[in-house]
Amino acid sequence: MTLPARFQPSPACRRAMSFARFLIVCVTACLSPIAASGNDNPFGLPAPYDTSRLGSVMLHGGGQSLQSEVRNEFVRLAGGRDARILLIPSEMCQLGKDDNGESLDKGESAAEYVARLARFANYGRWAALRDDRQVVDFQFLYRDRQNDPDDTRFFALLEKATGIWMPAIDQQTLPNLFEKERSTKGERFQRALREIVARGGVVGGLGGGMASLPEAIIAGDAAKDEDADGWVRAELDFGLSLLSGVITDQTFSSRAGRLERLTDLLRNGPRLDRLRRQPGVERRTIGLGVEAHTVLILSGNTIRAFGEGRGHIFLKSNGDRTITWRTLVAGEEPLVVQPHSARSERAEAEPSKAALNPLGMHAPSDPSRVGTVVLHGGGDTEEIMDAIPKLAGTAKPRMVHCPAARQSCRPSEGLTPQKLAEHLEKTFVEWRQLQTEGRLKSLTFATTSDPADADREEFVRPLTHTDALWFCGGDQRPLAHLFVDHLRPKQFQREALNIVRRGGVVGGSSAGLAIMADVMIEGDDSENGDPAEASLSRGLGILKHVLAEQHFDARSGRIERLTGLLRDHKRLANFAPTCEPKKMIGLAVEEDTALIAQANRIRVSGKKLAHIFLQATDPRVVTWHALQPGDAAILRQGDNGYILELEDWEIE
Repeated sequence: MTLPARFQPSPACRRAMSFARFLIVCVTACLSPIAASGNDNPFGLPAPYDTSRLGSVMLHGGGQSLQSEVRNEFVRLAGGRDARILLIPSEMCQLGKDDNGESLDKGESAAEYVARLARFANYGRWAALRDDRQVVDFQFLYRDRQNDPDDTRFFALLEKATGIWMPAIDQQTLPNLFEKERSTKGERFQRALREIVARGGVVGGLGGGMASLPEAIIAGDAAKDEDADGWVRAELDFGLSLLSGVITDQTFSSRAGRLERLTDLLRNGPRLDRLRRQPGVERRTIGLGVEAHTVLILSGNTIRAFGEGRGHIFLKSNGDRTITWRTLVAGEEPLVVQPHSARSERAEAEPSKAALNPLGMHAPSDPSRVGTVVLHGGGDTEEIMDAIPKLAGTAKPRMVHCPAARQSCRPSEGLTPQKLAEHLEKTFVEWRQLQTEGRLKSLTFATTSDPADADREEFVRPLTHTDALWFCGGDQRPLAHLFVDHLRPKQFQREALNIVRRGGVVGGSSAGLAIMADVMIEGDDSENGDPAEASLSRGLGILKHVLAEQHFDARSGRIERLTGLLRDHKRLANFAPTCEPKKMIGLAVEEDTALIAQANRIRVSGKKLAHIFLQATDPRVVTWHALQPGDAAILRQGDNGYILELEDWEIE
């Protein structure tokens, strides 16, 4: 079978494929993320801290005819009388400026500004919520650079808010509010919005405020020649990132070209790559068009509508070749957006098969909170660093970072504990920054040169209450030597498994990827130009049925040693008698890319590809899937071995 041009293997890979003619290659390639959220929410909403109280997002398509209804529903979602509501004024009503954006001659104090905002013609009805004691608190949220240059008041209010309302005319107004501080305060504001929803509150936007909420936003129509025919196409920019995997458009039915530009974008938009600052859309992006005088409310994985018009939901499938268009009006039952596989899971004829984990992950202590394993292929880890706190399943996770794969990061003679600590802080400053920014509750480094430490209570104690454990790149052999004993698992090894069992995240890059498997590839034994053959050791065993490879696109011979080992059942059985060779799955991850596993679901994040090699009951057959960033899939037991199904959204 001929691979698509963008997946053509290197000469080394082609030689390997000739050598392994038994291999039947089936490459699944789809146009491609935030990285999707840890709970794989279709709208990219954060996981709720309390599953009995889901947060909401209100998308108001524009118009003023629903003011009272919108306000009442917003208050209800924000907690009713217990609500603490903030409103960010639109660009038409800014501190020290008139309606045209011109500076006021005599200036304006904060008190005068608030009084102006509270006038009936502006936001008086909102301000009356507090004055009439309908809510605990209502305040206007604005930047006062003169009196509050560090935004102390701004963020203090956000930390207590249960609802924030954002009317705007231009969808770029709010993202541009923090454009110059995108890497610091801007990200802090975006995280604050997600925190409101995660703790059960509501974030809502009107018009441009609504359109600013996704990670990638439609900034307007792309420029074209005045006499050019053809569809209206979208110009893209970055938004507030409350929603990811969603693109929205307001006043959907009353403006020419809105349907054209949204559907064209879903089909042809470039892949989103935040690392290179190129906005675009993902393979599974959902399109939401909201008409004027209409509101769509997203909560969990449901969409409901109220108002006078319609909401439009566009779902892609079949590798972007198909778009399903569904309308929703007030009074209809909420739509449930779910992975396509969810339906077939409910109809599974053999529950025992459905319960088996194909990757050999241990069953979770709480079935409602599934743990996560992250396999990063090496190279740039910026994107997965951004995702780790979200995958940990808690507001401010505690994290342990193990850098022992690097010789320079282990204790040694002549290196005092203080100098080692200083070296770790300097080397992993980006990880410490996550704590500085408030995204981690704590960050502890765990490293040693003594294998006995892996059974010492003091050394292992941080793992017993951490939410995330990460192994950096280096050499996987020291990791196995220090932390693994397959005959009598060390305490460190057992606690690493427990992190996943209790719903946390364990992962690593390069060497940190390799140590996740039970049968660990520690190198190769190729000589005299022969095909590479894996040399083996034992890993942590977090993934029992996996053979894992890192740097898959950057190191020659990786395909040879992985596929050669995968089909060598006798060697696997002799090396690890409990590994069940026929069930082993090959996972190979390219650099700057992560494969994220949760139960039997996998997702890909980063820049390049993740490869999944599945065996069949016929020992001559191996199926090879290549997944792109943004892809999600489920592994399921089929009649002839495990099968992989790409996840597309559907409406129930």
